[in-house]
Amino acid sequence: MSRSASKAMLFVILMVSASVTPMVGSASASDTILLSLDNPHVVLQGGDSANVTLNIENNGTSIEHYNITLDTDDLSDAWTINLVNNTTGEVIPTQSTNVDLVIVLAIDALPSDSGSFVINVTEQDGDLYSTMTAYVTVEPSYASSLSFNSANGPFQQMLA
Repeated sequence: MSRSASKAMLFVILMVSASVTPMVGSASASDTILLSLDNPHVVLQGGDSANVTLNIENNGTSIEHYNITLDTDDLSDAWTINLVNNTTGEVIPTQSTNVDLVIVLAIDALPSDSGSFVINVTEQDGDLYSTMTAYVTVEPSYASSLSFNSANGPFQQMLA
């Protein structure tokens, strides 16, 4: 199989897998801490970055502060994911707050570096928690190339 055919096949496999990936990240644990992401599946090309907003809704009965951590252990080193804040201020019951995540992809990343990470949100004064999985995908980039060999080529013949 030629190199371009194998790249095309990889791209088709990547697109099919991206289409079956859930459009909403999976969440678990406490029903008093509701989590959502404005973009649960980030697709980037090497060297790009994106901002994602995590929405934390207090579905409990008391004012809460939350701690946010990221579990990126299963994610490739090509990804850098940072929280703008790892704690929230007071969140009144039935209200919500937002926390931004900055996602950066290394310029030399490959589609095989795609994966997921887990966002953990816990109450500061309690043992309630919720988690959410976010997905990150490396979009293939096909750079064009041009090569020229003048030794005994058509250009050399035109000069003769």
